[in-house]
Amino acid sequence: MRGWIVALAALAAALLAAGGCARSSVRTELLPDGVVRRTVELRGTAPAESGHGTIRIGPPASIEDLFAPPSGPAWKVTRSVEGDESVYTAVRTLPAGEPWRGDLVVKAAPPGGEDEAGRAARPAGPEPRIVNEASVRRIAPGRWEYRERLRWVGKRPDMGEMAPGNPELLSALRASLPPALATDADLKAVAGQLMLAAVHVLLGPPDPLIDQMLLNRGLAEARLSRRLGAVVPGVLGRVYGQRLPPAQRVETARRLVGRMLPMSTRTRDTVRGGLEGKAGDSRPAGPAPVALAFTAKLPGRVVETNGQVDALAGTVVWGLYNVAVAPEDVVLRAVCELGAR
Repeated sequence: MRGWIVALAALAAALLAAGGCARSSVRTELLPDGVVRRTVELRGTAPAESGHGTIRIGPPASIEDLFAPPSGPAWKVTRSVEGDESVYTAVRTLPAGEPWRGDLVVKAAPPGGEDEAGRAARPAGPEPRIVNEASVRRIAPGRWEYRERLRWVGKRPDMGEMAPGNPELLSALRASLPPALATDADLKAVAGQLMLAAVHVLLGPPDPLIDQMLLNRGLAEARLSRRLGAVVPGVLGRVYGQRLPPAQRVETARRLVGRMLPMSTRTRDTVRGGLEGKAGDSRPAGPAPVALAFTAKLPGRVVETNGQVDALAGTVVWGLYNVAVAPEDVVLRAVCELGAR
């Protein structure tokens, strides 16, 4: 599946090229008195006169280019400059159980850039592309739930070679499955779920792998194989059920993942071209990449989550790129049990 890996590697080049230009860190903490403290930290490129001679990769992007920062009387806002980064920090408290919306808004593209259709952005500035909604609420005696949904606003972008209809993906599926199960309807269903799973493995949440594809290729391939190997049997089980027994699912997944992993010289050259800005088609059109990080700190013991638990810090963390929200909305969730450790 050389083309599929090339598409992912090109996306990795675009993400790395944008690294350090725009990112957010959002922290939600349930305090002992039942109050929720919310901290939203946004980082973008500092004004040119505040630079320190650092060489930047990729175009500069201010905080206002890519975010709609939270503001208003409920927020305590501070601004600072750290090196070549401009930092916007907003903190507020609200009662537990009260939902909130829109304190993290990621825009479509910086002014002067292009939208998904290649049209020049309007001078008035880009529209919101991702908007959050969140809550911390009691769901049972002694149990509290943190839940945050990232919603895509407007038309979703074309995922190109990462779309479920990619002929190479369908061909790999057909070659890996028993002939009786390789109907067009089944292949379409498997491809859709498989590509969605692959997007989250590579772009998060909870732990993006795609940037490591450039930094440590061997380790990235090993981790990609392990992660895909963990999710592909589940995808096959959801689509086929008892038509594909568990032992056959594992063998089919082994064959399929083996066809998805090879990274060719063409892939490496595509990535290099993307970083050097010499390959005009190596950076996919779409929203400007933004790194997003979320932390939830809940009292007691975390008993359910789709994030990563940091037992020492007593937190749950999620990392992703905004592009991960393009195929479908993303939900972050953690449940804690009070009085338990």
